[in-house]
Amino acid sequence: MDDSQLTRLLRDALGDEPALNIMIVGKTGAGKSTLLNTLFGREVAAVGTGKPVTKTITGYQLPGSSVTIYDTPGLELGRDRVSVEAEFRMFARRLQGGDPNERLHFVLYCVRAGDDRFEQFEQTLVATLATIAPTFLALTQCPHPGDERVRTFAGFLKDLELPVVSGVPFLTLARPMTFGPVELPPFGLDDLVERIAAVLPAAARKTLVTHQRISLEIKVAEAGKVVAAGAAAAAGAAMTEFDPQGRLVLAAQLGMLARLTAVFGLTAERDPWAESGMWLKSLLRFGLDYLARPHLLLVRVLPVVGRRFRGAEAQKQTERLGESYASACADIVRRRHSGESVRDDEVSRLLRRAIQAGTPVMT
Repeated sequence: MDDSQLTRLLRDALGDEPALNIMIVGKTGAGKSTLLNTLFGREVAAVGTGKPVTKTITGYQLPGSSVTIYDTPGLELGRDRVSVEAEFRMFARRLQGGDPNERLHFVLYCVRAGDDRFEQFEQTLVATLATIAPTFLALTQCPHPGDERVRTFAGFLKDLELPVVSGVPFLTLARPMTFGPVELPPFGLDDLVERIAAVLPAAARKTLVTHQRISLEIKVAEAGKVVAAGAAAAAGAAMTEFDPQGRLVLAAQLGMLARLTAVFGLTAERDPWAESGMWLKSLLRFGLDYLARPHLLLVRVLPVVGRRFRGAEAQKQTERLGESYASACADIVRRRHSGESVRDDEVSRLLRRAIQAGTPVMT
């Protein structure tokens, strides 16, 4: 497999990333930007970088992704509230009736826990948005999930019976909060992200899983699906009579490794010629060279045994390879989530080791 074939394989494996379109709404100071920046692990709504799409709504593209975020100004900024609600409704419905790639997938409505109130205007707006896309109510800047004041406000919001997902607000603290000598740790975003992922269409869900930096659990779950699909593809390839050297099996395995790398967010770029794409191609070149070595069980056994056995053996070996690789990816993400700095060269070394560990050798 030459360099152009490897590039083509990488493009096919990663494909065109499905669109994910988000609207975020709330009053000034509700912590919208903080929540988004924490969710995606980087600054999303930098001042002056967005593209105005209406008088009040600005669209942001998450770099290296197909994620679009529609940000709204503080709801209390002196405009006629009826016209604001009408503008939101018209904009959202225009998206829903147009290009499928531009349709809203969900709305995040942020309310600061310390506000202790939720106006009738906001109730009407939430009800309107919920008719257009799944709407999540996030109670932001909560000092602690057991805080009595927060729980009282959350109970009030629940009693309003707003048409939001789960029927209750999600209590969150996106960044540490300091009270004198005490620092309160973030909480709640993992529950929110996992619930969002559960209601998204499969294609949009994959994009969220790839780019979110909160929940390792949903990345691991998605990785399991990738490994199962890769193993099935390898099994089918191994059973063909036209590939005695196992090239199709190798292609299936390399495609699986590329998709796993993307799922865990270890390369965010979809363009194989971007810097991270070149890094991934280098990794896959190592995988190709290693998996094709003649001492490996896969290459030595598959050409000389029955089709059914070849398929079963390829499936088993690919599952082992995928599980080893996914485990290494998860460990890297876990270390980064804990605040540890893991350099790209170490990531490459760990993933190459995982390829070797997941590949059976003839003895």
